[in-house]
Amino acid sequence: MRKQTVAAFEAFFTKDGPGSHVIETELGKIGVGICYENQLSYIPQIMYKESVDLLLMPHSYPIIAEMMFSLGELAAWYARLLGIPSIVCNKCGRWQAAYPGLPFYKAESHFPGLSTIADSDGSIKAQVKNEEKVIVADVALDPGRKTRQPPQTHGRWADKGKWLRNGASVVEAVGGMWYTLSRERRRKALRVSAGEKKPTVSK
Repeated sequence: MRKQTVAAFEAFFTKDGPGSHVIETELGKIGVGICYENQLSYIPQIMYKESVDLLLMPHSYPIIAEMMFSLGELAAWYARLLGIPSIVCNKCGRWQAAYPGLPFYKAESHFPGLSTIADSDGSIKAQVKNEEKVIVADVALDPGRKTRQPPQTHGRWADKGKWLRNGASVVEAVGGMWYTLSRERRRKALRVSAGEKKPTVSK
């Protein structure tokens, strides 16, 4: 499963691409939105169209992004929007990284946790703060709670959200240009590809 839209500075290092967001299981259809994708309008639209029964949202989300997106409310918001159980999983702990083009500046923050299980009625069944912990809860896979009307979205975004997130779009555009034009990135990619494609000799 590939991330369809890279987030902000990720665009400097990796390229996104379309892929399936639904896994067929004996339990039912499980929808998957990867991190930043869940802020974008196509995720609720895909989940509604595919009539998924459960939504999983794995994240790698530092607290610095909280200026743009409210992670602690995301699972309950999706549960109410689609009428299905929704689960957010996020890491916790210290985060430090250099911004592309600014190698001497280190951004320091932390991952806030906020992993959450929300039931199909939108109620939060379990949530963990900034700590390593396993949470478990019973949820209802009730087709009668599923949304009958297509979810309302807001242009590029799934919800109205915070205006600061528009800055992420600018960073993504710059990062995409850098990724495309970077000779260093192409050299490294070719070197890795050459290593992976070495012929094997069978005996």
